[in-house]
Amino acid sequence: HRDLHSFPTRRSSDLDDIQGTASVAIAAVLGGIKIQKPECTELVAEARGLRFLFHGAGSANLGGASLLVDEAKVPAAQVACTNSKGLIWRSEDGSEGSFRNNEQKGVAVVGKPPVDNDIKAIVEYFKPDVLVGAVGRAPGCFSQEVVEAMVAVQEAKGAGGRPIIFALSNPKTQAEITAADCYKFSGGKAIYGSGTRFGDELVDGKTREPGQVNNFFIFPGMSFGAISCEAKTIPENFFMVAAEAVAHLSKTEGSCSILCSVGAIHSVMNALKSPGECGVVSVAAARKFYVDFPRQNFR
Repeated sequence: HRDLHSFPTRRSSDLDDIQGTASVAIAAVLGGIKIQKPECTELVAEARGLRFLFHGAGSANLGGASLLVDEAKVPAAQVACTNSKGLIWRSEDGSEGSFRNNEQKGVAVVGKPPVDNDIKAIVEYFKPDVLVGAVGRAPGCFSQEVVEAMVAVQEAKGAGGRPIIFALSNPKTQAEITAADCYKFSGGKAIYGSGTRFGDELVDGKTREPGQVNNFFIFPGMSFGAISCEAKTIPENFFMVAAEAVAHLSKTEGSCSILCSVGAIHSVMNALKSPGECGVVSVAAARKFYVDFPRQNFR
């Protein structure tokens, strides 16, 4: 992770486990906003009003938190991460805190929080709209109490919002929560996504299709987009462009999934006559690169 910031400025390269996963997680958040506000066209602007809690201080979560703050311009005070000690914090001058490296320090909240490493207590304290789990070794850590706390946060805000909960750890046996439990514990209110796909669930007589928040939505488009516009570097803002492009693909479906399905990818791919099974996301991202970054300093 420490080397990540040096190579993309000198070579056309990216690290998919960090940047790709971060980008698709943001795409899924934007998809969750679309579910709640179908007419919204300024998804990133809407995201700036949300609070985000990343459970787990691995590179993917740190990358997602940084992308939100640095590129989506979400206020830093609205983004937090946890490590084994609980909510990552630092003193105002950065001399003290629970961070273990500079990457964790960069996403630390200012001031020691009055909670330990209990997730439910952290949720009640920080009041996130979005909870992203990528712990990798704590299956089922998003318990019923945690999910109910997420629902209670939305109810207290009184805006009619729904909690967005992602369990990104792979394989599904390591997921922080299953789709079935997330829907059950939230009374069908949660918007759910996972790193490994879970099957459809029947919730209140309606079929819910859990979104698969997987970086295969990003890396083909990032590579194809960079090649198409002859980029010599891959700036971090490319990953926000890719996230927006992927999020907007979900409009081709009538389901409540946060991201488009593989079936939808094939349909749009055929319409675009794009070569390659993953071509649609590549073409969508590349086309958006051309629109957003015409003749800038990428050549």
